[in-house]
Amino acid sequence: MSQTIDVDISGDMASAFPLVWSDFLAALFSGYSGTSRPSFAVVPTIWYNTSDKTFYSYDGASDISLFTLDTVNHRMLPPIGGGATTLASATTVDLGSVAQTAITISGTTTITGFGSSMLTGQIKVLTFSGVMTLTHNGTSLIIPGEANKTTVAGDTASVMCIGSGLYRVVSYSDISGGDGGGSWNLLQTQTVSSAVTSVDFTSGIDSTYKNYVLVITEMVSSAAVQSMLRLGDSSGFDLGGSDYAWLLLQPTTGGVYSTLQDEYDSRIGLDAGNQNGLNAVYHFTRPTGGTAYPAVFGTGNDSITGRMHILSSVRQSAITLDRIQVLKDGAQTINSGTFKLYGIS
Repeated sequence: MSQTIDVDISGDMASAFPLVWSDFLAALFSGYSGTSRPSFAVVPTIWYNTSDKTFYSYDGASDISLFTLDTVNHRMLPPIGGGATTLASATTVDLGSVAQTAITISGTTTITGFGSSMLTGQIKVLTFSGVMTLTHNGTSLIIPGEANKTTVAGDTASVMCIGSGLYRVVSYSDISGGDGGGSWNLLQTQTVSSAVTSVDFTSGIDSTYKNYVLVITEMVSSAAVQSMLRLGDSSGFDLGGSDYAWLLLQPTTGGVYSTLQDEYDSRIGLDAGNQNGLNAVYHFTRPTGGTAYPAVFGTGNDSITGRMHILSSVRQSAITLDRIQVLKDGAQTINSGTFKLYGIS
């Protein structure tokens, strides 16, 4: 269709005007369509390129792509990109309130949603400048791993709107090099330098993660008695006499392995009871909703003799796990060591 509105009207005005008007309307209604920018374009003339089905705006020097028409699926396809901006973290961060695709999220406020302004299928690329929590929701904010995510400054995420007010984090990249799945997030560190009866973790274990890891480094106790572990919920640490079943495999001399086990015990045994030093890594499962049995498994070694062990254990009834305790048998104490608790996303 013609892009021109130039018609010679030097002759009879009455006969020329209908032609001028006709050409003007044809150009206007077609979006000044053609295979190249119309010659009369001025800033910010918008025109339609029939070759690539894209609308452009002339900025005085070149043409800026506004959007492309998908004439098969009847969609408007805007370009991804277009500047960067910053939004402050809040309970609801309305990503659609700004036109830019690249958004820095500042602050430390927990985020539970991204508002309702974005269009379905639209994507925003987020960079987090601080530590905050993204709250997983199986409908409105779906996060890889189906668990909350604690950000670190420099982490990035791509978020897609999948419906009005509904979002999916389609990718998450940790600045540390993780891919958003299986990353270790340090929650607490406890360092023991004088005698204590137990090392207790009573905060940070919640629905944020389904899996936790406890790393014990150079724990030394007052005597070579068994190291033990207890779990608990909001009512406190377990006190029942048959809460746990556990199995411990430990090599002895000559390549022979000894097995220790108890099917109805008040605590989980972490070693054979003849060690007073411990280096270990234990993995804890925290089933959602307190309807399944928490499990503990891992491996360690005596930090003094080097003797190793392998542990598998389970709590024999459901619990909403929110605390972990390391202790020694009898009245013995933990005299030194470092204890680190991680949440696994």
